[in-house]
Amino acid sequence: MIPLHRISKTILLILLAHILFKYVYVNAQVTYVLNSCDYSSNYTQNSAYNANLNLLLPTLPSQASLKSFYSTTTGEGVDKVYALFLCRGDITLQVCHDCIYDAAQNITQQCPLQKVAVIYYEECLLRYSNNSIVGILNEQDEDGVHWSSSDTVTNITDFNQKLSATMKGLFREAAYGAETPTYAMGQADINFFQTVYCFVQCTPDITGSDCNKCLDAALGYIPTCCNGRQWFMIFYPSCQLRYDLKQFYTGRLLNGQEIAVKRLSKNSGQGDTEFKTEVCLVANLQHRNLVRLLGFCLEGDEKLLIYEFIPNTSLDRFLFGQFSAKSDVFSFGVILLEIVSGKKNSCFYHLERKEDLIHYAWKLWNEGKAIQLLDPSLQNDFSRGDVIRYIHIGLLCIQDDAADRPTMASVVLMLNSHSITLPFPSAPSLYSSRIKISATEVNFETTESTSKFEISPSPSNPLHPSKDQITDSHPR
Repeated sequence: MIPLHRISKTILLILLAHILFKYVYVNAQVTYVLNSCDYSSNYTQNSAYNANLNLLLPTLPSQASLKSFYSTTTGEGVDKVYALFLCRGDITLQVCHDCIYDAAQNITQQCPLQKVAVIYYEECLLRYSNNSIVGILNEQDEDGVHWSSSDTVTNITDFNQKLSATMKGLFREAAYGAETPTYAMGQADINFFQTVYCFVQCTPDITGSDCNKCLDAALGYIPTCCNGRQWFMIFYPSCQLRYDLKQFYTGRLLNGQEIAVKRLSKNSGQGDTEFKTEVCLVANLQHRNLVRLLGFCLEGDEKLLIYEFIPNTSLDRFLFGQFSAKSDVFSFGVILLEIVSGKKNSCFYHLERKEDLIHYAWKLWNEGKAIQLLDPSLQNDFSRGDVIRYIHIGLLCIQDDAADRPTMASVVLMLNSHSITLPFPSAPSLYSSRIKISATEVNFETTESTSKFEISPSPSNPLHPSKDQITDSHPR
């Protein structure tokens, strides 16, 4: 039985898989990209072809409310119009409707009097022709369009290798992972700081081999036009490919909260038990300085993790607040502890004590065991006194109260002169307000087809630290 005072918080954290996909929607605003018009075959105003086209286009938005792919015809003989649309696989039918509604109005404005036309949006494509187009592969460069950034990545060779490997895996998933060609999305770490997000999709009327051929042609086009660009998208009538260093697929709950959805590849080999174990582990790492796990979906072959959405470029502001000399001192203190220990704070997690590097160092200091922080490979290179002093200085730099942190000039003086007496450090930032959720507080409920979970805050471990535990000027 859930106590009444906890019901509102619990409800906000529970995300049932089947409810999530029923009520989650993404921004309805759609983005026009480009179009492709065949100027070799035209029709005239008030012709039979024009009349058939005008009858067909208004019927498409209603179909987009029901399905993400649809093909139809209107008319007979040489004036017959063939049309189809495809919406991106990760958007809702509401967005699909909005995109096709806009495309149906826009396509004849972009391609006036042309019998063959394709219009591309980030969310959908719409095409029509005076010849049959269903089931026919079209990956011709003259019928496709591409769009990319002008900025390039730093290491193009390494980037291309990792991008190609990721895309090839997605090609197989999209082309052969279902009864009909569909879509696939995934990501790959380019380096410690950068992740590339990828998306591929084929129209489901073509075969799996044709889907793979179309996507392979799209990938092969990149070096000729846009090698090493930070983001790129290419559209063909039969397939599309896209990548970006910024995540471009997000969702929004009815209460307005944006969410980020991470989809596990169907080829990962991870089973339901391993997936649930991972969810429990991530739940144990809940912290206000970490992106929160809100929920997950486990239904059939789909495995999704639902996180709170952090806008691009906001992470530094979220973690560090406004940049200042004091935040710079904090960063130096972290680096100093990383050098001494030989471990990165962002990667360090002490499983037994559930502590990061900063708080592990503070615990050892209070226990009189600070020397245990030293990287074993450095034990013969430094004296015990020097190591203790470096750790001492590092802890002074990461104190919770920014006013207590020394200036960089003082830090340099401390490092160069052993005659200066160092003050005793206070607790590091957020030491007393770390959030921990035990595995027993992550509750699974499983049916034959779906799973769900909740993260329940306990009175002793609230999900939100009190205001007096947060440094207003420089939150860490």
